[in-house]
Amino acid sequence: MCKNAILLNDGKLMSYDEPRIVTKMYIQLMYGENICPVDLCAKNVDGQAVSDKAIHQEISEEDRELRVKAINRIGIFSKPSSCELRHGNGMAEIIDFGINDRNENRVNCLISANKYTLFFYLLFYRDISDLFLATAIRDAQGMNLFFTNTDILHVKISNKKRGDLLLVSFDVDMRLASGDYFMSCIAMDNRNSEYLDRRLDVFHFTVSTQNVNCKGFVNMMPSLQFKLVD
Repeated sequence: MCKNAILLNDGKLMSYDEPRIVTKMYIQLMYGENICPVDLCAKNVDGQAVSDKAIHQEISEEDRELRVKAINRIGIFSKPSSCELRHGNGMAEIIDFGINDRNENRVNCLISANKYTLFFYLLFYRDISDLFLATAIRDAQGMNLFFTNTDILHVKISNKKRGDLLLVSFDVDMRLASGDYFMSCIAMDNRNSEYLDRRLDVFHFTVSTQNVNCKGFVNMMPSLQFKLVD
């Protein structure tokens, strides 16, 4: 497994760092952000990558009111990781995310072989008729270890209207080895293949185990549930 990677752009060295950080810079370039050579890989006092600015449109006053009402309905929120990379067209927003145990308690320290729920709340600012939802997990080196979505699970979600707040839940059997991991949450408009909101590496969590030694992609037997929040 590679411990370091480089990113070149127009013959210039843009980054030499951990694969996870270099991959994030590559995605930024793909989506048209202006970045400076090497300096973007600055780290904070804890040695973690500095958080990227969200690529999300400013919302209108009317949409802001919808957001405040949705926030009041949820009540408790998870803190985004400092490694998050985000972009979307602003027609919907992932306003909360996290992992629940079987007792529906929010957790960030998991035990392998137990059952958990990866979840996020999606608020709609516009009507969406064809929705694609996904979640993914990567390790601290940026290797993708788990991914599932509505297409893989053969789930069709009916039309969603402006103001709807959707709770999306992926139930999984945790089968990762001990270590640090990052969860991503994705919502896309299938009609035009545009991301509504894509929050990569948004939630940091740890896994502990004595019996699992995962070295590659993991099938955690996912299932998907969703419901509108009143």
